[in-house]
Amino acid sequence: MPKRLLLVEDDLFSSRLIASYFESRGYIVECVFDSGAAIRSSVCTPPDCIVLDINLPTMSGIKLFSELRRLHTCPVVFYTSEAKASVELDVLTMGGDDFITKNRGVPILFNRVERLLVAKVERNSETSKVVTVNGLQVNLSLNECSFQGKTIRIQLQEAQMLYYILMNEGQAVNRDELSFVTKGYSYDGWTRSIDLALSRLRKKLLQIGVDKECIKTIRGKGYCFRSDRLSSAACSN
Repeated sequence: MPKRLLLVEDDLFSSRLIASYFESRGYIVECVFDSGAAIRSSVCTPPDCIVLDINLPTMSGIKLFSELRRLHTCPVVFYTSEAKASVELDVLTMGGDDFITKNRGVPILFNRVERLLVAKVERNSETSKVVTVNGLQVNLSLNECSFQGKTIRIQLQEAQMLYYILMNEGQAVNRDELSFVTKGYSYDGWTRSIDLALSRLRKKLLQIGVDKECIKTIRGKGYCFRSDRLSSAACSN
């Protein structure tokens, strides 16, 4: 089945260029030019991935992302001429799956989208989509995690990371591994997307009574899930 891409880009030339590239490689591309059309299109025909510009009429791409994230858990890639590091940091902190500047070109955009969707397919094809450690459970099918009767919905990237970390309980997993699990490519060494995603995940886990120290940062090695801290959190609640 062809993959469906929702492209939110107000520049007609850029929109046609991106759509042509993806369509020639088997994608169905829905091109929209503002936030209202993006929301309507995503509701009528849910996409497999969303490519989003930042500088849009009526509503910025960052604000639109917040609205779209309430509706969908599919990957969202920002493709923009905005090159400020602070903007990239904002986007990744909010939960954007990737941030690519337009000067890197459409082939790079296509490659990143493909890898995100491959990672999503691999996740959905897992024999077991649920893992539980000391009462903390993550469900990859539903993008949910639960503990002591409380359940929260988390983003796709966060669910993939938590699943992998729980599957490797007691062992350090590095950024390269987590990047492959969530994005399909190696950690590039400079972006903070993995660290920011884990920070968001820790904050969300606090909502269901899971101590943020359950996912321990090990300097020079990565991250490790500590089930003993989970037991301590359960006793203190």
